[in-house]
Amino acid sequence: MDAQKLDALMEQAVNDADLVSKEIPSIDLYLEQILQLVAEKGNQGSSAADRTLTKNMINNYSKDGLITPVKGKKYTKEQIVQMLVVYSLKNTLSIEEIGRVMQGIYAAEDYSGEALISAYDKAVALKQAQKHRCPETVRQIMSEESLHSEVGEDYFVTLLTVASLSAYFRNIAKAMLEEFPLPESDEERKAREKEEKKARKEAKKRAEESASEVAT
Repeated sequence: MDAQKLDALMEQAVNDADLVSKEIPSIDLYLEQILQLVAEKGNQGSSAADRTLTKNMINNYSKDGLITPVKGKKYTKEQIVQMLVVYSLKNTLSIEEIGRVMQGIYAAEDYSGEALISAYDKAVALKQAQKHRCPETVRQIMSEESLHSEVGEDYFVTLLTVASLSAYFRNIAKAMLEEFPLPESDEERKAREKEEKKARKEAKKRAEESASEVAT
């Protein structure tokens, strides 16, 4: 493959289009309206990646607790963004791993729909700003190692290298996931409350003993 064709292939591979919050109506939407909205945005890109969001996927997201419970047949803007967050993670993490992320977010004391939407928009903007560094990195590696796409062995070496780097990024994401805060279970909450009650009791006892010593 000649260098020009490889460049075009790589640029196409990262040329996707992400739906951002300002493009989502403030009114609640039916499932069919959401699918149409996502499909229309996806068609604006030329990425070869799978960009299809389906009814079954959304139903599974809801069933697995990846999005907050739906009231009726319409979804709020916040729930649509929740879908998009899950959708953006599905090619890197398993459903169980995504569930850990989402449940951790929902259980956070400072969680709010506005914060989630803001974080999603920031992540999309950062992704769009940085995605062209991927083809640039491949070109840099090929240049530094004197690899030529027209040479079969060099092309194969480049492919193996890119696949390995992709695996490294996936491994980093999974390692970061291990440190992601999990929601507190009922058992953990009861144990924490028991320890806090014990600590308060001991502190009160120490205060009473100190007061008694002062009095004497």
